[in-house]
Amino acid sequence: MKESKPQGKAVLIDGHSLIYRAFYALPTLTTASGEHTNAVLGFAMMLNRLVKEEAPDYLAVAYDLSGPTFRHETFSDYKKERPPMADELRSQIPLVKELVKAFGIPAYALEGFEADDVIGTLSREAEERGCAVLIVTGDMDALQLVSERVSALITRRGIRDLERFGHDEVKERLGVAPSQVADLKGLTGEKSDNIPGVPGIGPKTAVRLLSEYESLERLLESVDSVKGKAGALLKEHAEQARVSKELAVIDRHVPIVLNWDELTWSGADQEALRSLYRRLEFRRLLDELEPPEQERSERSADGPDRPEVSEDPLPVTLITDPDELDTAWAHATEAERVALLPVLDGSFPHDTHLVGWAWGTKDGAVYVPLGHDKGKNASLQSLRQLRPLLVETEGRGEHGDSEARSESPKYVCHDVKGLHALAAAHELTIKARVDDVMLQGYLCVPGQGDYSLEDLSLKFGVGEPPMLQEAKSKTPLAALEPSEVSPRVAGRCRTLLSLAERLEGRIDEDGLKGVYETVELPLAPIIADMEREGIRIDARQLREMAAQMQEEITRLEEEIHTLAGERFNINSPKQLAQILFERLGLPVVSKTKSGPSTSADVLEQLALEHEIAAKILEYRQVQKLKSTYVDALPALVHNETGRIHTTFNQVVAATGRLSSQGPNLQNIPVRTEQGRRIRRVFVPKEGFALVKADYSQIELRVLAHISEDEELVAAFRAGMDIHQKTAAEIFGVDPDEVSGAQRSAAKAVNFGIVYGISSFGLARDTGLSRSEAQAFIDTYFERYAGVARYMKEVVKEARERGYVTTLRGRRRYLPDLTSRKWAVRNFAERTAINTPIQGSAADLIKAAMISVDARIQAESLEAYLLLQVHDELLFEAVPGDVPALARLLKEEMEGVESLRVPLVVEVQSGPNWLDQEPVLLE
Repeated sequence: MKESKPQGKAVLIDGHSLIYRAFYALPTLTTASGEHTNAVLGFAMMLNRLVKEEAPDYLAVAYDLSGPTFRHETFSDYKKERPPMADELRSQIPLVKELVKAFGIPAYALEGFEADDVIGTLSREAEERGCAVLIVTGDMDALQLVSERVSALITRRGIRDLERFGHDEVKERLGVAPSQVADLKGLTGEKSDNIPGVPGIGPKTAVRLLSEYESLERLLESVDSVKGKAGALLKEHAEQARVSKELAVIDRHVPIVLNWDELTWSGADQEALRSLYRRLEFRRLLDELEPPEQERSERSADGPDRPEVSEDPLPVTLITDPDELDTAWAHATEAERVALLPVLDGSFPHDTHLVGWAWGTKDGAVYVPLGHDKGKNASLQSLRQLRPLLVETEGRGEHGDSEARSESPKYVCHDVKGLHALAAAHELTIKARVDDVMLQGYLCVPGQGDYSLEDLSLKFGVGEPPMLQEAKSKTPLAALEPSEVSPRVAGRCRTLLSLAERLEGRIDEDGLKGVYETVELPLAPIIADMEREGIRIDARQLREMAAQMQEEITRLEEEIHTLAGERFNINSPKQLAQILFERLGLPVVSKTKSGPSTSADVLEQLALEHEIAAKILEYRQVQKLKSTYVDALPALVHNETGRIHTTFNQVVAATGRLSSQGPNLQNIPVRTEQGRRIRRVFVPKEGFALVKADYSQIELRVLAHISEDEELVAAFRAGMDIHQKTAAEIFGVDPDEVSGAQRSAAKAVNFGIVYGISSFGLARDTGLSRSEAQAFIDTYFERYAGVARYMKEVVKEARERGYVTTLRGRRRYLPDLTSRKWAVRNFAERTAINTPIQGSAADLIKAAMISVDARIQAESLEAYLLLQVHDELLFEAVPGDVPALARLLKEEMEGVESLRVPLVVEVQSGPNWLDQEPVLLE
């Protein structure tokens, strides 16, 4: 009697495919001991999602084995071009296997076959047993397995971007049915697997041929009827096409023994997961596990000890009536935490259209439409009803009190700088403290690129928020009905609330509360003010400079062509390489895939041998300055304000430094005459002057403080010229006898030592020989033993802890300190040495900006901060307030932190950014 077929759903997971996707989707993550964990975390999150959303009756994971497969016997070059697995990924595979075991999922692998073949066999048997089958993989080859009962979930970008394929979706995406996928690969090949296919036949031609002939075999049997180039190619490469299809076909009959009772999924081993998550420091996943039996009993008796994050959608209310708005806002301010969410078209600060305003609490969300093209809107005046959050702007106003925490509720948003800019654009001021999950996330995991709400939800394991609109949609939000936007807004509010709860604990746990509350959070509204103020440029000067630079470029072109002995395209690396290395016979310093390198580093070395290299460097520099600034700046002047508005990024640099874009005004070179000339075009508005305050050698002073080097500390306390002192000691001469070249060499070492300067780099920068440069460095460390000790100890401590910190507690994680690759490890060691210095200097100038802003407002000076360029602040002030501003800057910037050495600030003023004179203090 035939056994009845059980019903149910089988989820089959391609283990290695998902491991790869998770590894490259998530930023580098390590435990405190330096163990890499990002692939494991991503895999765990995917498993959580699958068991929750798919509710499988059967679960299995298939793995690849390291040895060759039957495909390698068929085609020796199969997958030959694939790069070796990264060590940081390889080390996580055993951890993923431990995770899969803890989830209670059986794993299968078979020597001589790939995971695809194992999954193909499992899916066939599951179909025969009457199951619905879902294959989860990152490999599009699996689409050939799709059938009436089998679907595929393809991970496109890590674990967030999933695409489900049935028969119709395969046909729509590839142009062929699932049964023809291998035929398609036989014709087009597959670059990632090194399957050759038929050279010259692309996807469109292949789809057309298969639609007519159905299979590769029938196509080749009828090849004489295929006209034109395609027919000739098929005749020439027929055998290669057959082999390519054979390589692409998934074997669905591998000799593997299955136990369907074993595949029946009855849940994860909570204790095993708890142990693994603790070891890997997966705090968020640990929180989501069921509590131990004893803890569950205690909670049922005493109530929960922490609020649970609900995954149910927040109910949302649309409000346009002013009276209803007052009532709803009053109710919200009674909650413990309120998520704030403006809905916008455009970008901050000048080109934003406010479409709506939302807030959410644990009980529900409210959406106030303000600028929709359809449906009813509330008046923009409605925003003025959101007291005590917003108040009318009077004069310059005051920023929210970052210390205030006694009043309920706790407000939270994503991008508090943008929130302040938005309020100011509507003549409002943020009165209350508003926490920012973007800043908190940046501090917790610095230097990891994306801090969008979507990415933060992934990093910290909360429910992924709905998008306000599809990424590819060109429809403005304002064109949507308010009812279309409101449920999405509610979902994003829920994510904000969940993130706020988790990040608040993480900030406290990691000792980041100080740098968050005294530096990053209060700085955000000041940056918003800077971006809104912008800076004026002199368009006439720019036009004159453009003409002068074009003359310089033309002159340099002629000189380079004369030195080369012929005319050529200087901007073509190929032609330039031919001139330098073939015609002129200069030595090849390094090579790229396309041939000898002509990079700036190479040209700097070649400049010692031939004048043409120096001229090319000068040509490139002038050309870049002209295109990047002189030609580009006029187009960036805002039509309404007449000023340039750069954007300062607070969550980019892992060191804590601000960065600038659109345009980057922090990167104008000041070491060259052309670069300095560009600063001259930045001018104040009529009736004002520019004032510049610059820290003197702040990173060296921080180094002296952190290293406690007696020589450095004593020199700075005595007000000595540190570069002159270093040169005198290393060259063994009296300080008064130090030459300019000697001081320059000492300066290069002083500034370069903590960046890992090498004898080669010092020789290149100073003109010393390699042996002289190495002797210079050796003598430096003998003289400054405290610096040498600091460099050794900070690397050792970073390797033990996994991170370094700044004076104010900012962290930077350095997992590459344990890398097996010397170059990677060496770079991480240099970063460990430099970050506490550069990061502390960044924290100090940020703190100084905050205290300076408070003093300017307290003293009612008509002065405005326009730019921060690392160690320098640039203000616009009325001439009568310049002396008071200069005194204020000296006091606040020099007193921002108590170090073992004094901080020194130089204040200058003038008619533009370049031409500045010292301000005489009364």
